[in-house]
Amino acid sequence: VAGLSLSYDKAMQNINKATSRVGRGTGSGSPLQPTVDNVRSSVAQADRELSFLERRFKYAASSIVAYGSFRWGQQFIADMIKVKGEFDQLRVAIDSFTGSAETGAMVFGQLTRLAVKSPFELRDITNSAKQLLAYGTAAEDVADSIKMLSDVSAGSGQSIKDIAYLYGTSLTQGRLYARDLFQFANRGIPIYGELAKVMGISTKELMEQVKIGKVGFPQLQAAMESMTAAGGKYFGLSDKIAATTFGKISNLKD
Repeated sequence: VAGLSLSYDKAMQNINKATSRVGRGTGSGSPLQPTVDNVRSSVAQADRELSFLERRFKYAASSIVAYGSFRWGQQFIADMIKVKGEFDQLRVAIDSFTGSAETGAMVFGQLTRLAVKSPFELRDITNSAKQLLAYGTAAEDVADSIKMLSDVSAGSGQSIKDIAYLYGTSLTQGRLYARDLFQFANRGIPIYGELAKVMGISTKELMEQVKIGKVGFPQLQAAMESMTAAGGKYFGLSDKIAATTFGKISNLKD
């Protein structure tokens, strides 16, 4: 199994080296350029997907070594099929929401790169992205929103799907109610203080503004961005957790 894993690594390195040489010597006016561009685009897409499958492979291989059972190998095959299906579903959803295959490919690439580095499993990233799309988040903003919510999730200890649900429902209703703030605060997110800070008012004044409908989604978005920006309470937390043993195990499972 260890030899098979090593062979896989070498094969992937050879593929990447070969890809880097594709198109050398062809100019922009060459009749071969469209074909070269097509090949590069296809290989880039395959590389994004294989980055996940590569980690799945290594996770299964290490499990077989550790437990001496090929039942883990069978589970690996089933998981790979499921992961590929999730990739395809998300790509179709993004293409549908953006109305453009080019924009859809760009957004999909952003999400896959984010998921590779994230401490969360692929399912969590894809399901949260689908939630935000369904709630009305612009496709080009989904990746940045998911990164922000992953930092909040990592800092609060809550699931990213749960945070995406609260964030998305606030987007659809437009304004924030006292119950919405309670839902965030109840999950350990210091929403009262952050909202008051970005609005430049006291928490008491904040509650008065909430009562009369003067606090909306833009203020919530600003507060969440403040928490995850440089110097914020949750800045870069998902990246830090990804570097821990827990995060590395989660990434292997992707």
